[in-house]
Amino acid sequence: MDKRGTQLQTEFRYLTKESNGQFNLDYLPNDSLTQNDRQAFSWNHKQNPTGGWAGDLNFNYVSDDFYLDDFGGDLNSASQSNIERRADIRYDAKDWLFRGRFQGYQTLSGNEQIKRLPQLNFNTRQAITPNTLNTSLQSEWTRFSHSSQSPIGDRLVLQPSVSLPLKNAAAYTTFLTSLHYTRYDLNRINAGEKKNPTRTVPIFSIDSGVFFERDSHFNSSNYLHTLEPRLQYLYIPYREQSTLPVFDSATISSDVNQLFSENRYSGADRINDANQITYGLTSRYISLDSGAEVLTASLGQTYQFADSRVTLAGEQVRQGSWSDLQLDVTFQPTHQLKVNGTLIRNQQSRKIDQRNIRLQYKADKNHIFNINYRFQRDTLETREMSAIWKIHPQWTILIRKHEDLRQDRELESVYGIQYDDCCWGIRLVQRRYYTDAYPNDPYQEALFIELELKGLSSFGQKKQIDTLLSRGILGYSN
Repeated sequence: MDKRGTQLQTEFRYLTKESNGQFNLDYLPNDSLTQNDRQAFSWNHKQNPTGGWAGDLNFNYVSDDFYLDDFGGDLNSASQSNIERRADIRYDAKDWLFRGRFQGYQTLSGNEQIKRLPQLNFNTRQAITPNTLNTSLQSEWTRFSHSSQSPIGDRLVLQPSVSLPLKNAAAYTTFLTSLHYTRYDLNRINAGEKKNPTRTVPIFSIDSGVFFERDSHFNSSNYLHTLEPRLQYLYIPYREQSTLPVFDSATISSDVNQLFSENRYSGADRINDANQITYGLTSRYISLDSGAEVLTASLGQTYQFADSRVTLAGEQVRQGSWSDLQLDVTFQPTHQLKVNGTLIRNQQSRKIDQRNIRLQYKADKNHIFNINYRFQRDTLETREMSAIWKIHPQWTILIRKHEDLRQDRELESVYGIQYDDCCWGIRLVQRRYYTDAYPNDPYQEALFIELELKGLSSFGQKKQIDTLLSRGILGYSN
């Protein structure tokens, strides 16, 4: 900051019986490096439920595209290309739910994001009653806005459904049928294109599962061992959709649970066709002493009887065959130690396309150690280590190191030390991170300092330090 000048950082918080919120305003007059006034503003508000109504507001503003690179408190904020501005209002009734949303973005780099001005949802929410017919309705109307994208306009989605869940203590079978109707009202269309295209897609599925369990004994401990096979048949006929706009649809990241969803796309602009069977198998070891799940393993795979022809731009038609094999494992031998792992094996190439491993040791909030490894073939390979460790009743060290193994470079490193006594405390945190904003000097560095007089106030960069540590170290709490 000594190269830039003096910056004012302000914070105002309020709390009433029905709401709470916070304003933040940062102002740096005449930055010595850029010769510009620079400022940032944020307002977060939550309206507590009153008579069924509730709402929240998240408004953010920065004065220039590089503000977060220069003053952001973590790698995530430094790499943001858009800043969200969103206001929600909700009404919760016994059997239905209404939500209204206004959502926009301030674009810092890259393409402008589509705005929702507004998005209105009305959904029924009756509890599912076993062994009888259940009905539900999901509906949405959205006005999409964009300064240049064509076409743009409104979208109406209606999806009524009927289900019959047959269930007892050991097994279940659910028959589900629904109708997905979509209608657009488009502007800025080309000659010959429809202003009001529609799409109607019926969906049918049968989802069944069985629960097996037995008592098990291992290493002087008693467990409940479960085996939970699951089988689903899904049929969605093909509907031509290539002429429909794409406002908010994207491919959803796959996991074992996602294999059983109706649609592999988010949003409502694309509904995939399907004629497929999906199997899944989950096994758990549950401690009979504590009730904790010591080991949980799930695997799943889908077989498509026919090609799935609905695609997004640049996506290949999915051939009728076996999908990738997916495996998720969670192992927690003690309350302090937890290991998560996911693996995706490509059925055609017989190679591992994705694997993630995360280990956490957490004795308490002052003794945490994390290791996280992520691999996606031809895309990324990263390794991350973070820790909070109290080495003395008053001294704690803070570490985070994030590396891009594919590019052989460090993405971020954080080293800190904290002294905490009965009446006062101090934190010093050194951060170094990689950013594309300055190609000639991609590594930026910062030193954060906070002095706290307990019961009175704190001085320094508390907000930046808390944000940096809470987002960077899993399990951190201030």
